[in-house]
Amino acid sequence: MVWCDGGGCAGGGGLGLSPELIETAFDRVTRVGDPVPYIVAEHELFHFLQGRYGGLSEPDGAWVNEGQARSSQDKICLGADRPSAGCFDDID
Repeated sequence: MVWCDGGGCAGGGGLGLSPELIETAFDRVTRVGDPVPYIVAEHELFHFLQGRYGGLSEPDGAWVNEGQARSSQDKICLGADRPSAGCFDDID
């Protein structure tokens, strides 16, 4: 983990989060609070993984990469399995 001046950033040898996001309170049991630190961390991790593979050869490749990372945010679950996990896709 490295410091990042935006919400989050990937690359440069690390995954970065803004200090404000790290300090945001979120209770993983009750799922009350702001889950942004988890969502941004996963989003940037997905970008980090994308960077390990060849990029798209089309001019609009950037929006595809961002769209993939955004869609992966809906898959975040904390727990051993889906039925008992706290998943973020149903948090208002």
